Amino acid sequence: MCVPGCPIHPDNLSETILYLLYQVAGQAPMIPLDEALRPQWLFGATVHEGCDRAGYYEQGEFATEYGSPKCLVKLGCWGPVVKCNVPKRGWINGVGGCPNVGGICIGCTMPGFPDKFMPFMDEPPGSKRVDAGQRMYGTVIRTPAQRTPPSTVDKEPKWRVNGPELTHRLPRRCGDDDDDRRQARPTSPRWRGIPSPRIVGSLGIYTKIDFKQKRVAECHSTSSIFRGYSIFMKGKDPRDAHFITSRICGICGDNHATCSVYNQNMAYGVRPPHLGEWIINLGEAAEYMFDHNIFQENLVGVDFCERMVKETNPGVLEMANNTEAPHAGDHGYRTIGDIMRSLNPLEGEFYREALQVSRSTREMFCLMEGRHVHPSTLYPGGVGHGGDGAAVHRLPDPADALRGVHEAGRAACTTTCSTSSTRRCPAYENVGRRRVAAWLLGPR
Repeated sequence: MCVPGCPIHPDNLSETILYLLYQVAGQAPMIPLDEALRPQWLFGATVHEGCDRAGYYEQGEFATEYGSPKCLVKLGCWGPVVKCNVPKRGWINGVGGCPNVGGICIGCTMPGFPDKFMPFMDEPPGSKRVDAGQRMYGTVIRTPAQRTPPSTVDKEPKWRVNGPELTHRLPRRCGDDDDDRRQARPTSPRWRGIPSPRIVGSLGIYTKIDFKQKRVAECHSTSSIFRGYSIFMKGKDPRDAHFITSRICGICGDNHATCSVYNQNMAYGVRPPHLGEWIINLGEAAEYMFDHNIFQENLVGVDFCERMVKETNPGVLEMANNTEAPHAGDHGYRTIGDIMRSLNPLEGEFYREALQVSRSTREMFCLMEGRHVHPSTLYPGGVGHGGDGAAVHRLPDPADALRGVHEAGRAACTTTCSTSSTRRCPAYENVGRRRVAAWLLGPR
């Protein structure tokens, strides 16, 4: 089974997992999949069919520059042939979605991604046929543009597989014969789920389910080795660089895309208009708050949470429970131990609040750049977002939530925990440090 996307839409993955849980419990029939093993109800329609720019397409009104509200097909959008529900679903809380805010569809949910869609910013081959009937309506325009591309882009590139079967190079397991490995649908207790045929390699999940006993007998994940962007970009259109380098990280991909765009601007000798720079800065501001929040509280904070310290160094926890927290009147936690308990994953108040803040910052980001974490509106020389007032007016909503957290003074909580731990056990200061070879230090 495949739930594609780069990045995968979080609601699509959650909805699919929920369906499978109902299926295992006997409360739902076998999950309906298409020929590419995608859930039919999620990937049965094209981007074009759910796009709010489709009316311009039918009238033959196409954008000639980024930032236009008209159809983006002539600027590189593959929406008429790509199966994806993002235009209808948005990216988070109904906000964002590539074409909704001016981003072209680059086909990241298709088996042929990225090879068969590059260069991303070139006009798709099928769209050239639209010119002859540019002022006509309905199927006279729609049919020619959609007739040819699906036969090729809805299949994986030949270099990925050894034969015509749709596979994702999952490792061969003892007892798996060739017929079982090529099985297209999960009619047996084995289920292979491939969340995303990503640029850096497919992430695979192998699960063996005993449907009679209603239990998971085995489950593990696989991932192919990262190929390296410097190698991947050789011979490619340089305008694709920011789309590719964004995929270097699943948390801060926008930073890589933005740096790539700035490098291209310098290489081409172009400069975005002032409104374009303003939109980029708004997106980066949201990304900055997202990165620091999720790193500080949801990743680093776990190292100092009650559950972790209780197992690894109970003496530190005992001291923390008897130590008053600085600025308790601001953040509301009386002792260091109270802060540690609030950082317990998935149940601590501070941890859960940080997760909610990450959602608010992602929503802010998607208002400007379409989706998180790989932006869809950044281009060399500017942005695809039109800078409309509706998006600007929505920014204060998530910003107010962030302001409330900041005013509570809780941003200092994790630092307080780490400082307390270091005082009790100085070895904490050396966490993360690595030995440096003498020759790297140079002559003394």
